[in-house]
Amino acid sequence: MSRIVTWRLVIVVGMLLVLQALAVGLRLDPPVRGKSAAMPLAKTATAAQQLAQSLALDDARVAQHTMGSRTEVFSIRQMQGQHTPADHACETAVCYQVEIYNFDHNATITAIVDVETAVVHDVFSLQNSQPGINRRLADLARELASTDPRVIEELGYRPDSTDVAPVIADRPGTSCDGTHLCAGLVYLEPERVLWVIINLTLEEVVHVEWTETAAAPPQTSPPFVAQNCPQPGSVERDGWSLSYHTTNWDGLRVHDISYNGMPVANNIKLAQWNIRYAAGSGFRDITGCSGGGGGFHIFPYGETKVRDLLGENDNVIGFEVVQDFRMSNWGSNCAYRYEQHIRFYNDGRFRVVSAAYGRGCQQIGVYRPLVRIDIAVDGSANNNFATWDGAEWQSHETEFWQLQDGPYTDEGYKWLVYNDSGPAFYIEPGQGQFEDSPHPDDAYIYVVKHHSNEGDFDLPAMGSCCNTDHQQGPHTFVNGESIASENLVIWYVPQMPKYGVAPGPYACWTVSGEPNPETYPCFAGPMFVPVQPDTGDYGVALTSDVAPQTAAPGSTVSYSLAITNTGSLSDTFTFSASGHAWDVVLPAAVTLAAEASDTVQLTVTVPADALAGATDSLLLTAASAGNPAVSASTTITTTAAAVYGVELSAANLAQVGTPGSSVTYTLTISNSGNISDTFALVLSDSQWLTTAPDSLSLEVGAAAAVVVSVTIPTTATNGQSDTVTVTVTSLAAPAATAAVTLQTTAVVDYHLLYLPLIMQE
Repeated sequence: MSRIVTWRLVIVVGMLLVLQALAVGLRLDPPVRGKSAAMPLAKTATAAQQLAQSLALDDARVAQHTMGSRTEVFSIRQMQGQHTPADHACETAVCYQVEIYNFDHNATITAIVDVETAVVHDVFSLQNSQPGINRRLADLARELASTDPRVIEELGYRPDSTDVAPVIADRPGTSCDGTHLCAGLVYLEPERVLWVIINLTLEEVVHVEWTETAAAPPQTSPPFVAQNCPQPGSVERDGWSLSYHTTNWDGLRVHDISYNGMPVANNIKLAQWNIRYAAGSGFRDITGCSGGGGGFHIFPYGETKVRDLLGENDNVIGFEVVQDFRMSNWGSNCAYRYEQHIRFYNDGRFRVVSAAYGRGCQQIGVYRPLVRIDIAVDGSANNNFATWDGAEWQSHETEFWQLQDGPYTDEGYKWLVYNDSGPAFYIEPGQGQFEDSPHPDDAYIYVVKHHSNEGDFDLPAMGSCCNTDHQQGPHTFVNGESIASENLVIWYVPQMPKYGVAPGPYACWTVSGEPNPETYPCFAGPMFVPVQPDTGDYGVALTSDVAPQTAAPGSTVSYSLAITNTGSLSDTFTFSASGHAWDVVLPAAVTLAAEASDTVQLTVTVPADALAGATDSLLLTAASAGNPAVSASTTITTTAAAVYGVELSAANLAQVGTPGSSVTYTLTISNSGNISDTFALVLSDSQWLTTAPDSLSLEVGAAAAVVVSVTIPTTATNGQSDTVTVTVTSLAAPAATAAVTLQTTAVVDYHLLYLPLIMQE
C-alpha cells in the first residue's frame, strides 16, 4: 500500500507541476543572482513526457526500487544519442529518460521509455547519486533559505524566495556530505559570498557561511544565451575514424573511435565536474545541451570544432575535437567555463584533455573532472589493464582505484591497457611534460568492468563534489569484479588546483570575460600511446604485380589479390586505397595465422561517361592491426575500353515529286560511342539516281546533318516509286551500324502532288 500511495503522490505532484507550467506559459523567469541557472529548472510537461512518466511508474522493475521508500520523479528528458544495448531502438525512436530519486536510499532510478511503442526498454538504479532537483524542491530550498533566521541575520534582510537558483551542493562535516540530497544557494556581494547549504532530504538548512572572493569586473558584453545543441558530426582522416555529439548533460561525447580500422574506444565523455572551494563547500557542475543530470548546468557555447594540431614549423601532426561550455555571465563571480579537447595524432596516439577557466565562487579551490573512457582496444572484449611497478608491468585481476604517483617508465608511462590479441596502449598521465599543463595531473584512476547502468546513458550527479580523497563518484563502481580479459571502462579524475589571488600566478582562473577575455585556464588529461611491438613479429606480403584490365564504361572490374601474413603472430589486415578517382570496393579485413595466406577481392567501377583510353590507378595498401607501421602496397590500373556507336534518323522517310525533279532528304548522324570515329555512308536497293556523301567524321557525342538526293526519272509514271536504303557504318568497328529506308513516289497530276500535304493538314 505504501508504494501505491507514494506513486500516487508522485503523479499528483507531477500533474500539479504540469498545471503550474501551463499557467506560467512562456513567461520569463525573474533575474537571479549568484550561481544562477541559464534556463529554468522546469516549465512545461508535454503529453509525451506525461506518457513516459506513467509508463515508468507502472513498470515492475521501477517498483522494485521504489516500493516502501520515499521517491519522486525529478525529470523527464528526451534522450539524445546515448543508448544502452537494450534500448537500441531509441537510435531512431523517440525515447525519454525518466529520473526518479529515492530519498531513503540516496539512489537514482532511471527508466528508458519508448513513447512510440509504449515500452520501457531499461531500468537502472544507481546508488550514491542524485538527479537534478525539480521545481518543487527548488522552490522549497528557496523558501527554507529565505525564512532561516541565520540567513536573515547574515544578510541583514529577508531575501526574496525567487532571488537565487538552488543547485546540488555539498558540505563535508554536515549531513550534506553526498549521502543526502542537498542544494546550495549563494548570495553575492561585491567581494564576498554567503553560502547556504540545505538538506532537502531532511528539509532543513545545515550550513551558513561567508567566504571572500575577488572583485569581479563589470559585465559589459551581451549575455550569452544558449541556443540549439551543436550539430553532431564525424571525422575520417589520418587513419582515424570517429563520430561526436554533445549529450544532454554528459558533455561532449566522442564515440566509435578506430585507427587504421582497429577499434580503439567505444566512447569518451566528461560526466561531471567536482569543484571544492577552500572553505569546504562546493558544487557538482555538468555540461551539455539540456538542463538536468543533477549538477549545476553549463551549456555549450558555439558549434563543436575540428581543428588541426600543429607541431614544429607549424606542420600538421593531427587534429582535435573541441567543445566549449560557458555560462552567460562568464567573467563574473560564480560563473564558469569548461572545455573538452579530444586530440588524435597521425602516429596513432590520442589524448583526452579537460580544461577549466573559472571564475567560480572563490579564488582558491580544486577542480576534478570525471572523465569516462569506454576503452575498446581491438574491440570491447578481452581487454586487460596493468600498472608499472618500476621493473615490469603488473596486470590487475580485479577492479581497482589508484592515485597517480611513481614509478614511471623512462618514457613517462604509468599504465598499460592491452588486448589478448596483442594490440595495446601505454597511458601517460600528465606530470608537467605537456605544453598546456605544466602541473602534474595528480589523477585518481578507476578501472572497472563495463556495465550499462554505469554510464551508457546520461548519468545523474554522483558522489560528492568536495571529498579530498578517492571518493569522487566513480569509486562506487569499484566492487571487486574481475577485469581480466573483460570489457573495461577507465575513469580518469585529475586534480586541478585553482588560484585566483592577485598578482598570481593564476590557474583555472578568469580575470575578465567577453568582450576582452583575460584567462588562465588549466588543462589536464592522459596521453594514450600505441605500443609498437617488434616489427619482426609482424609482416605482410601482397600481390606485387597486378595485371591491368580494360572494361567498358559503366561496368565493374574485379581483381583477385593474394595476401600472406609473413609475421610470426596471428594478425588482422585492413585495406585502404589512395590516388584513385573511380569508385572502388575494398576487400574486407582479413585475419590470418602466422605464415597463412588468403585471396581477397577488389572491384573498380568504370564511370559510365569515361572516354576510351581513360585510365585510373590506385595504390592498395594492406596494413597490420598489430603494428600499423607494417604494411604492403600494390598498384592497380584500370582502363576504359573503346565503345563504338552510331545513331541515324531522318526528318522524312517518304516524299513525292514530279518526274524529272530531285527530292532531298536530311539525315542526322550521331556518334554515340566514347571515341572519335569516321562513318561510311552506303546507298543500296535504289533504281533511281541517288547521291549522298561517302563518309563523315564525328567527335564523341557530336552529330551532323547529311543530305541524300533522289532524282525522279522523266519517264516515271504517276504513282511509280523507288526506295533506297542508307546505311551508316563505323570504319573502325563495322558492328556499329545504323540504317534507314527512304521512299520516293512520282506524281504526274499537279493536284496530286500536294495531296500528301492536304492529308497531313
